[in-house]
Amino acid sequence: MSKKNSNFSHILMILCFSIIINADLIAQGSEVSTSQNLDQSATDSGKNRKGTYRGRISQEYLQKFSTMSKDLEIKKEEQESTVYRLEAVKARSKKVEEKEQQKLFSDNIASLKLTIGVLEDEIKQYKKALRLLQEHKTQPDLEKNNVLLEVSKIELKIEEIRKKYENEKLNVIIEGVDSDERNVYENPPKADCNIVFNGIDAVTKRQKIEVQREFLFGYTHPKLRSYFKDEFFLNCYAKMVKLDKKYYLWLYISIASKDAIKTYGRIDQNSTLKFELLSGEILYAQNLQSAIGQLEAYTGNTNYEIILPLDKSKYKLLSKGEIDRLGIMWSSGYEQYEIYNVDVVKNQIECLKSE
Repeated sequence: MSKKNSNFSHILMILCFSIIINADLIAQGSEVSTSQNLDQSATDSGKNRKGTYRGRISQEYLQKFSTMSKDLEIKKEEQESTVYRLEAVKARSKKVEEKEQQKLFSDNIASLKLTIGVLEDEIKQYKKALRLLQEHKTQPDLEKNNVLLEVSKIELKIEEIRKKYENEKLNVIIEGVDSDERNVYENPPKADCNIVFNGIDAVTKRQKIEVQREFLFGYTHPKLRSYFKDEFFLNCYAKMVKLDKKYYLWLYISIASKDAIKTYGRIDQNSTLKFELLSGEILYAQNLQSAIGQLEAYTGNTNYEIILPLDKSKYKLLSKGEIDRLGIMWSSGYEQYEIYNVDVVKNQIECLKSE
């Protein structure tokens, strides 16, 4: 072999060896890089899982606090409303002389007192839960999770209180039925009829019978009661009208504010009013014409007039049942009111029947 060929073979061998070594180094580097990437990925994944867990616990903790705070406020308002209603029923019961009627009112008062007691128990539990959440809001996630478990137990206790209330309320109703075999208010004292018009209506030229309007309910928001101690902020009066063979329920609402049109708005034509009866039945009636507030200059009150046509089914329900609650859809939103003079409309229908 010539010297030139020998040198060429040597160079070729070195090149091949270099290529093999470089390949091994690249492979090793790749393995190291892959291993490092896997380790880093696992570390990042662990961090992400921890971050996700912390985020979930914090979000659940905050949501629970917000929800229970809202529920507590609702319970407080419900309690205040029930106390207010109890006082009104007590005042009405003092006007009743017959022993049977006194017993009926007594049963209703007992039921309202029971409701107030249950609301007090629920409010205590809500406050207990919120206190726990408030005291541990800066604690680690594990501690927060334990608090959420404790709050869940409190929620179960609230549910037990409600179930116990339903059973006790049922016992009050059954006792009333056993003693008198009648529901509350089924046979109220006979009301005096006060017919203010019976003749041909000057506008429609049709036979018209109209009953004197009477107080149906009053309402004062809890925040305004310090300003309206001896009267209601909102007053509603009702009267029944018979025009030929058709019946209409007229409602007059007076709000002690010149700004009521801004805060309450109006009651649109065909807007639906919801009547809940003591019997548990519900009826809906549509407003015949738009009720727009009219400012009374000499009092500063804003007045609304609502006209509700009653078909046979609605008329029949109201002639036999007492109104427990009334829901009105104002243009500003829906509001529900407790009715104190539950038998006003029923008695007025009786008056129309007697004419």
